[in-house]
Amino acid sequence: MSKSYAPAPIQQKTVESLFKPDRGYCYQVPIYQRPFSWNQTIAEEFIIDLIEAWKNEDPLFIGSVILVDKSEDKIYEIVDGQQRMLNLTILLAVIRDIFKGYMQRERNAAAIDDLIIAKNVGFESSAILTPDEGLKDFFKEYIQDPPSNIEEVSKARIWDLKEIVKDKNDDEVVKTTKENKPLYNSFTKQQKSIVDTYWIYRKEILIRVLNSESNAKSKSALEAFYNSGIRETFLALITVDNEDKADQIFEAINSKRAELTKADQIKAKIIGQIKIYSKLNPNIKDEKAELNRAKDSWHEIEDIAERSGIQLKAFLSYYWASEYGYVSDRMIFKETKKKFDDENDEKKTAKDWSTFLENLNDCSGDLESITNCEFENLKNRFKLEQKDVKELQNTIKTLNAVKNKTWLIIMFAVLRNKREGKYSSEIYKQLRKLTIFTFIYFAVTGQAGNWYHLELWKLAKNIDDLCDKGGKNTKQKIGDFWADFFEKCKNKLPNEEDFINSFVENVKYSNSTSSRDILRFVFGFIEKEFGNIPNIWDCSLEHILPQDPKLWNLKARDIKSEKNKIGNLMIISAKENHDLSNNHFDDKKEVYKKSNFRLAVNSDLALIRNNDDYYNFKACTHKDFGSIDRRGRDIAKFLYHHWVENFGNL
Repeated sequence: MSKSYAPAPIQQKTVESLFKPDRGYCYQVPIYQRPFSWNQTIAEEFIIDLIEAWKNEDPLFIGSVILVDKSEDKIYEIVDGQQRMLNLTILLAVIRDIFKGYMQRERNAAAIDDLIIAKNVGFESSAILTPDEGLKDFFKEYIQDPPSNIEEVSKARIWDLKEIVKDKNDDEVVKTTKENKPLYNSFTKQQKSIVDTYWIYRKEILIRVLNSESNAKSKSALEAFYNSGIRETFLALITVDNEDKADQIFEAINSKRAELTKADQIKAKIIGQIKIYSKLNPNIKDEKAELNRAKDSWHEIEDIAERSGIQLKAFLSYYWASEYGYVSDRMIFKETKKKFDDENDEKKTAKDWSTFLENLNDCSGDLESITNCEFENLKNRFKLEQKDVKELQNTIKTLNAVKNKTWLIIMFAVLRNKREGKYSSEIYKQLRKLTIFTFIYFAVTGQAGNWYHLELWKLAKNIDDLCDKGGKNTKQKIGDFWADFFEKCKNKLPNEEDFINSFVENVKYSNSTSSRDILRFVFGFIEKEFGNIPNIWDCSLEHILPQDPKLWNLKARDIKSEKNKIGNLMIISAKENHDLSNNHFDDKKEVYKKSNFRLAVNSDLALIRNNDDYYNFKACTHKDFGSIDRRGRDIAKFLYHHWVENFGNL
């Protein structure tokens, strides 16, 4: 049971009082917090809301900030609200800089500067607010540190980077200056967001508050906006003395979005425990280097997940399910603490969290190999036979095209144990069957993922536990686990009518990699069943009735609903696809006759049989598209027989 605490007092704070912390304290963003992330739309909405509230003489409430009082360091650590505080700092800097550089109001600028830069507080950055290490220096140089005199303002890079210009519609927009585009392009995504936000605030203030740079009343207008608008904007401040209290309050206030922070909480816990482990372990000589190694490792995990198109919280829950059992995204932080925290053994707790980071790092390496899908890398990393690698490549490319990614759970479990030498069985047969079932379950019939997720983590947990235990008959028992899983899958397969209708409705061409990969998988399977074994991933997709139908005496609107149907598609070699072009069927027929592809000739699904147009595609020239529908249903019937009726023998 979690501890409960007495309610923390809530203070109403204006922006001015917030940025004048008591007792010589400063604010600090902890390492686990997300990067600066406000986009242009959010920044525009924020500044416009502030301006409108000022004009209506109605101070704006902008939410809450939760702090942990780190009295030993004279720091308030921001648990929630860092985005608001960073943005308020940027806004204060914009107004300060306009006062100083544009209006030459040193006194006004200095007053605002006191809310940005701390004076004689013994804090190393001398800033009221310190972002995380990755942003601290940039933020201080470009936002917090003011030029020492008016002349320097025009030379400071933040002013030179952008300018306000008129677009073709005569609207004012912010544009990067030509001479400073290389500098701007060299910034990280987070740094660009800082600069962009600064200029959004600057533009809106110049246009909406000052009206124009020639307005004689602009100085008093800006003073009024700052004094009655910004300074009086208020928020709710909650300060507690430990992280547990802060977490509990955060959960209560932000329950609808708390799940988004679980990865950040895990990161904070890992980094904190590695600090402890570095101090307790005599073999670690350089604590700082060990901590930096951990941070770098976590950042690499984040980068790999992003490159793989997987949300970090999903990656964490998939890994956890593959080794420890099912956990929801929302509960993963609680489960990790339950697994690794030992109140009676501080060193063991710290070591277990350190090992957890190592295991996550290894799993992210597996994810990167899965994403890149390179033959030699898969073969060497996971110690696979050639036929296993080829099937693994087919599985990865096909399942990557399926929106649901929970198949990664079993992939992580199998490949981790392959990599560690604990899984001795061949995997190509299981992978082929898993691919076909997953494709039918999601891409064809579009069933909900809950059942699939539940059964996959059970299978993964059983296999992982067995591999860890080892012993006799491991190979046979692994086979039994797979057999039990596939027996359950059989009960989820559709009947023939539902399969055919769903297949021709849902499996179509679209101009996307995932669509093309799905079609290559489908047609590649058919080709193999008829004895042709092409490298399907190098094949081209052919529209029989071409996307540009001029030579068929048709217009694009005539074929809009027909051209991308499965019955109008096939795979062909790149050269043949070039030769076929957008020609009429009579001309295409001569290319099909010479092809090695069974969907073109020499099979029960071939277009050309006995030198004739079996499906009568020529009728399409008269807007009779029955051939496309008939061929699509024939393909679906063929696959139903081989995939569903024959599922047990795949």
